[in-house]
Amino acid sequence: MKPNYAHHGEAEGALQIFERMLKEGMKPNYVTFVGLLSACVHAGFVELGLHYFETMPTFGVEPGIEHYACVVSLLGHVGKLDEAKALIESLPIKPAAVLWRSLLSSCRIAGNVELGKYAAEMAISIDPMDSELMCGDKAGKTSQSFTLCYQGYFAFPASQLKPYLDAVGVA
Repeated sequence: MKPNYAHHGEAEGALQIFERMLKEGMKPNYVTFVGLLSACVHAGFVELGLHYFETMPTFGVEPGIEHYACVVSLLGHVGKLDEAKALIESLPIKPAAVLWRSLLSSCRIAGNVELGKYAAEMAISIDPMDSELMCGDKAGKTSQSFTLCYQGYFAFPASQLKPYLDAVGVA
């Protein structure tokens, strides 16, 4: 299955290819499931995405950070923010900042400032040098945590900001 389908708004195509793969006896792998779950996220196919995630072990595929990030996004799309948080905190692998950023994004959309604050703090504690979290993404969009800080919802201790500011030559 080509992950490009998932990233270019062709979720239906990605799902059709996946089903065809299975009919032809092909075994999906780690990357196949990343593309499949990503397609479900982009199309808003929450239940279907969760179903595919749950079937991964039957194909011998252990979920990784990319898969969990998709599930956090899926849960966030339907407002299940507490479930997404519980998933991150119960992972059998060490959570990456991307999981908390995904939850933070969903919190911003849902207006859940308290959980958004927690998600931002967790992401920064994992990766304090994450420029996407601190300043914005590669497209120049202002980050959710920066926006919340600016709006006065919470402030990061200077000790957390200083390493980043030093690294970019601001401090």
